[in-house]
Amino acid sequence: MALGNGAHAVTLSDTVIFADREGARSLALWAHELKHVQQYKEWDVQGFAERYIYNYVSVEAEAYAAGDRFAKAD
Repeated sequence: MALGNGAHAVTLSDTVIFADREGARSLALWAHELKHVQQYKEWDVQGFAERYIYNYVSVEAEAYAAGDRFAKAD
């Protein structure tokens, strides 16, 4: 299952919402979303939003790289 935008989870600041239990059990998805938590801490909400709007590809690339490190553990 995915959220309306196709995502399996969404993060706002330090809060992660998963679309379903399967996603919540995925170490790779946790790592991806926790990278977003780290980005929020580094950039604050406004900074995260600005970076995401202007270059979401690089923001997501960092998160996917974090998730990929755990993908084999799932």
